[in-house]
Amino acid sequence: MLDLFKESWFQSLIGTAVGALVTWIVARFYYKRAGDELHKEAEALRHETSTILSWLEHSDTVKELIRDEDGAVAGIAFFGEPPTGAMHMKGYPPTVTIGEDTKGPEG
Repeated sequence: MLDLFKESWFQSLIGTAVGALVTWIVARFYYKRAGDELHKEAEALRHETSTILSWLEHSDTVKELIRDEDGAVAGIAFFGEPPTGAMHMKGYPPTVTIGEDTKGPEG
């Protein structure tokens, strides 16, 4: 068995295995930390977006927020025409409906 440790192929195999293990441990630590930071940032952005959408809904700027079965915003229904360029904004909700009432909620 002691002679096996002197073989160059066995030393290469052990060195490769140890290097792979160390690389995996470092990468796991780094990506876990980065993933946790990303999750925290996404939660903060989700809260801010929800606050802005709620403000829009209650300020009579939009007719209503269209929600899916989970309560997430799936689209926006506007009074009249949507804001200029709204249909081309990056990340804009995919479902946009235009209401019949072009004067808004006041009449």
